[in-house]
Amino acid sequence: MALCSLVVLGFHGSFATLCRSLTLMLFSGKAVMKHRELRGLTAAGRKGRGVGKGHGKHRFMPSRRSVWKKHNSKSFQRYR
Repeated sequence: MALCSLVVLGFHGSFATLCRSLTLMLFSGKAVMKHRELRGLTAAGRKGRGVGKGHGKHRFMPSRRSVWKKHNSKSFQRYR
């Protein structure tokens, strides 16, 4: 729909520029895509949180609280 409106309006430029602007406009406009890096949803963020790649891995995400607790607690062996 956006492509048609730009063509009808008479967009003067290369097709690559048009596609780049469309993808940036469509990708960054969604609310679910905003601040993905702050929520740990990029590839590097998922690796840092210990989430594997692949279908269905979003269910096995460790929570932010559990990751914080794991990194900030010390466990000792029991003395018997």
